[in-house]
Amino acid sequence: MDYCCELYVYYSVGDFYKIYVGKNRTDPDSVYPCPDFMDDSISKEQLKAEYDKHMESVKNRAMEPIGLPYDGESFNAKTPERAVEILKELKELGYIFPDYVIEEIEAEAEKGEL
Repeated sequence: MDYCCELYVYYSVGDFYKIYVGKNRTDPDSVYPCPDFMDDSISKEQLKAEYDKHMESVKNRAMEPIGLPYDGESFNAKTPERAVEILKELKELGYIFPDYVIEEIEAEAEKGEL
């Protein structure tokens, strides 16, 4: 929700990683920050007001094509190692996503959680 990630990555029921690559990007600074729903110090009313500001800015944001080779593509990776390979390639090409996406998959693989 912070527009700092151009991928959607998850471990699928079919025992593989699914990686979706976005088609468009926006300047994250053009979007009002999404509130932290886990912050207990924010009242429900304040949380709703902040979320409404966020959603209004999302409606008005400027979008542009990413313009890289895999825009709009999706990948299936049967192993965490293959998922990491794909993610590293996407990162090298210039797709924007947090480093922890790769780090978490590597950690899961090391622990044998998958």
